[in-house]
Amino acid sequence: MEKANDIRFNSLLVAIFICVSSISWVVDRLLPIHSGIIFIVIALSMTAMLIRHSIKGRTVASFFGNYVNVYQLVLLIIVIFFFVVTFFGKKSNYTFDYLQCFILYGFTAYILSKREYNMLLIMRYIMYIGILPICLIILTNEYNDTSREDYYGYLMGLSYGFLPIFISALFSLFNDKKIHAKLLALFIIVSLFSFYTAKASRGALAAVLAYVILYLFFHKKITRLRIFIFILLAVITVIGLANTAVLAKILQYIVDKLKINSFAINKTIELMIKNDISNGRLEIWANAIKDIHFLYGNGIGVFEQFNDGYVHNIVLQLAYEFGILNLLLFIGTMGIVILKKRKFFYDNRDFLIYLICIAIVELMFSSSFWLSNKFWFLLCFVTTADKKESKIYLNNKGINIKSDSLRRNII
Repeated sequence: MEKANDIRFNSLLVAIFICVSSISWVVDRLLPIHSGIIFIVIALSMTAMLIRHSIKGRTVASFFGNYVNVYQLVLLIIVIFFFVVTFFGKKSNYTFDYLQCFILYGFTAYILSKREYNMLLIMRYIMYIGILPICLIILTNEYNDTSREDYYGYLMGLSYGFLPIFISALFSLFNDKKIHAKLLALFIIVSLFSFYTAKASRGALAAVLAYVILYLFFHKKITRLRIFIFILLAVITVIGLANTAVLAKILQYIVDKLKINSFAINKTIELMIKNDISNGRLEIWANAIKDIHFLYGNGIGVFEQFNDGYVHNIVLQLAYEFGILNLLLFIGTMGIVILKKRKFFYDNRDFLIYLICIAIVELMFSSSFWLSNKFWFLLCFVTTADKKESKIYLNNKGINIKSDSLRRNII
């Protein structure tokens, strides 16, 4: 069936886009290509989609999605305006690189987000993609090579790069009914478990923990009791972080009793004892906050130009680069979309939780959102929700497909 094949193909391209970093690791080891791998992978994916689109006799307009809605238009105008302002105002060596990433990731995410795809297939394809990097890096214990330059940065990159694969395996283990998918999910979880417990960065572990908590609380029907317990846990976490000395002693006692050797936990305890659990981020955030303006921003990539590294927080980065007013406009736009299409997001909350955990959690502590392909897909996923009622997703009631025969052909 043609529609089923379209959904499979689109789901594969979404999986490739989400895992483009992991694919680049494999290509870098197997082929003599050492630069531009991500661009090549995405370009080949889009070319394959365009060729298939042409073979089917479909119009060029339908390939680009036929429309840009008002939410996307508002955000696009703001982004382009600040790129122009930055180029002609405060100069930054990062601005052009960020513009390239915005065009590459933003355009690709926009095209993919308008297609019909299926979450269960996306998770399955992501696991297939994850086999090679796991075999090349994890099973060979390459990540234990401490002689590498910037070893800890390398571990952080692996931690976030394997995150979509690891969480996809967690989801598939309990939701995919195919035996081979469950076995593959189990293989991935077992293979990555030792890496995440021993070497993963704190942010990546926080993302996994956030996914498990959100999944347990919101996968099934959302009730007031679930929301209350979730808020209670959040409050307890905040109180614990505000009393780091006490929390450090508790963690140290647990680690010693269980004989856990975890880089993230040991580092956290060490930083708690030093009363700097943020590992220097508080100072970076303070530098950003003092230069934030209400009506206008400082420009795109300007913070990196005059400071040592990124803002390390997506909210502060948005406020610094665009100003508080535009930050509120961005948050308000997202809020309006979610409220207007709350039934869609409620039915498809599994996929929304997945995207938030692989994208936003990292950006709360590390990197820049301009460099995150997952962030741009999440943004496009949210802003195109107004046209998605006919699209096909795995929601919490099963596969949201009216035709049972189509459902069987897809899965």
